[in-house]
Amino acid sequence: MEQADKKMEVGKRIAEAGFNLFRQYGVRAITLDEIALQLGISKKTIYEHFTGKDELITEILRERLNLSKQQFQDCTSKSKDAVEANMLMMQFLDSMFLNMNPVVLVDLQKYHPAAYRMFHEHMYGFVLETMKKNIRRGISEGLYREDTDVEIMARFRVESCNLCFMPGIFPKDHFEMSRVQRHLLEHFLFGIATEKGHKVILKYREKILNKNN
Repeated sequence: MEQADKKMEVGKRIAEAGFNLFRQYGVRAITLDEIALQLGISKKTIYEHFTGKDELITEILRERLNLSKQQFQDCTSKSKDAVEANMLMMQFLDSMFLNMNPVVLVDLQKYHPAAYRMFHEHMYGFVLETMKKNIRRGISEGLYREDTDVEIMARFRVESCNLCFMPGIFPKDHFEMSRVQRHLLEHFLFGIATEKGHKVILKYREKILNKNN
């Protein structure tokens, strides 16, 4: 059992080092040799835990998406209303996007299609349904307009989340991912909010999104 625990710990260290390097430099730019060098281990050790770079990337992404799913669920259950839920989710995304290179998603799509499909299914499965539920909740709370088309605006929100991963639109040297996401979220919320909702958005913006500024 002790040997199994040790092996699991090494695997976690490899995945964590890989994630930190991938998010900073992009997936294509980082090799297994560089991850091994970062950890002070041999490349052979990495192959004892993963069949190759593709499996490593897939496992890293699966872990991060599971974390995202749990955090989104927690934000929904702990929030007082639909607007606060959105703000809390944005706060979590801020931490995930810290120092992230937007080319990551482009690299996944081009060079690791299985991992990219996993990401796409997460966004248009779990995240899309979460947005639909949030919009319906906001309408019932009187914070979002009753004439909001739930399907259209939920898909709009999912697409806006993906925009910051498009370096052709928001070049990394000029736009910080978290700043882009915050502005896109505010645009989305103010667009569907009632007068009552606008006041709640302003209150939470000061309390949650601007608390570290």
